[in-house]
Amino acid sequence: DLMPEQSKTDLLADIIYRKTGGNTLLVIQFFKYLWECGLIWFSFRQRCWQWDTKIIESKSIFKDAADLLSEKILFLPKDIQFKLKKMACIGSQCDITILHLICGDDSASKEPPDELCNINIAIAVDEGLIQKNGPNYVFAHDQIESAAYSLIPEEQRSSWHFEVGKKILNSCDSKEDIERLIFLIADQLNRGKLSITDDAERISLVELNYR
Repeated sequence: DLMPEQSKTDLLADIIYRKTGGNTLLVIQFFKYLWECGLIWFSFRQRCWQWDTKIIESKSIFKDAADLLSEKILFLPKDIQFKLKKMACIGSQCDITILHLICGDDSASKEPPDELCNINIAIAVDEGLIQKNGPNYVFAHDQIESAAYSLIPEEQRSSWHFEVGKKILNSCDSKEDIERLIFLIADQLNRGKLSITDDAERISLVELNYR
């Protein structure tokens, strides 16, 4: 039997239910959180799963899945957190090429930006946070998207959206490119309009909105 005595298992189940409200996504992520924190482990000597009930009991009750997922994302390396936050600026899904574009130039690493971005994205996929769907990466759950976005300080969100919009706009080599991406560009610049200080850029945004 890989499980300890029934009473200890029942106690763990009760603690997890109280802290997650029985929400399926929250239960799964809470178990992953306990594993990553080293609070639940497999004992080869005793040949069963073990856990520290007292420490688990002392953990905060998470308000919702986004709260717990935010905690999970914060355990990841900073580069991966950064990519997830950039992707969350776009929305629930992001074209692979666009994701490389908006995240590739900001790392101080000596690795090629696209290669580094691929490595970080692969880790996020392995963690079950995002999934590959054709030419897009998709957040595995809308609560994960919300959690990643919540990690951007509210006062900085406008500048993040403005930077994303500018990068995409500046990458366009033709009017056809702009037309193809116009809704994405306009959405990002509109959400970042508080960061626009140049009159020419304000006029450009108005023109984009009227296309």
